[in-house]
Amino acid sequence: MKAFKLDKKAISPWIAVLIIAIVVFASVGTYFFYTQILTVSKEEEEGVFYGSITLTVAESNLLDPSSTPSTTSDSYIVYHSRGKALTEVTASDFIGGVTYVVGTGADFDVSPEDEGTILLYADAGTDFFLDYQATKTNNIGVSECRTLDVDGDHRDEYVFSIDVSDYVADPKPTKQINMIVVEEDTTITLSSPTDQDSIGTGTKTGTIEWQIEGIAEKYGGRLARVYVVSNDTTFESQAVVTAVSIAGISGSPFSGGDIEPDSGAKTWYIDIGVDDYRELVDTHLLTRASGGSSYVGVTVSWETYFAAAADATELTLYVTIMGADEALDSADSDACILGG
Repeated sequence: MKAFKLDKKAISPWIAVLIIAIVVFASVGTYFFYTQILTVSKEEEEGVFYGSITLTVAESNLLDPSSTPSTTSDSYIVYHSRGKALTEVTASDFIGGVTYVVGTGADFDVSPEDEGTILLYADAGTDFFLDYQATKTNNIGVSECRTLDVDGDHRDEYVFSIDVSDYVADPKPTKQINMIVVEEDTTITLSSPTDQDSIGTGTKTGTIEWQIEGIAEKYGGRLARVYVVSNDTTFESQAVVTAVSIAGISGSPFSGGDIEPDSGAKTWYIDIGVDDYRELVDTHLLTRASGGSSYVGVTVSWETYFAAAADATELTLYVTIMGADEALDSADSDACILGG
């Protein structure tokens, strides 16, 4: 029987292939392992911040930056977002929270669940109005704001979303949130224009120019509601309100569908873009800067149809101002007579 003899020439190519395969496998494995470590390290390095942060709430007067506001009953509370977008949160999400006294820093523990975003409930109190647009503009990371009844008083307040995702834990970060406020003027009145008693008969057009006045320099008020009442025996038989222009109010002049006639009340209600005139946060902020105009003009355009020179209609403008205490002031009013 012939002994088995190993053919070295036949086996050597297979050994070479095996060695090459081992080298390739080891190289690929090492590269994969190395890149995974780098990826994890990069994710850790670029991770969203969580941990303790020292926050301070400050207040600044929009119309008088050199002065320090003296607010009453203001309230600022920071809450966890729990990863919810500002549009998704409800009043039930505002649990616990840390209350901040203006000018005094306090720590807030941002949790991983917050995903780099915390929430600030803001109420400037009973003597000042909060300007949410100016507050967003003057604070880095405060880009979103909405209104919500957080405290259960059946009135909405402002809620801000604050981005802290880019902070690092060491050293402990600090952040100041500057709330921009406007001091309330409680002496706002309405001017009394001259009667127009020689308009003529037939179809005529014209305007009555009232002024919301009495706003002191560096003060402001909030316009909640505007409407015009007629004393016509038959509503709109002698005069119709066709447009209302209010200086500085977005959407002005108001006409067409913005004017809602109510024949029963003999009233034209003006839709000035206020969703709910009983909500402070929905009203229009009127301000008077240093050296600014002492009044806000309200121009009512009318059309009359007098049959005789003795005919006359009285149009009364009503303007309602909202107080910083979230209570509507009594409506200011003034009557103007239109006559043929």
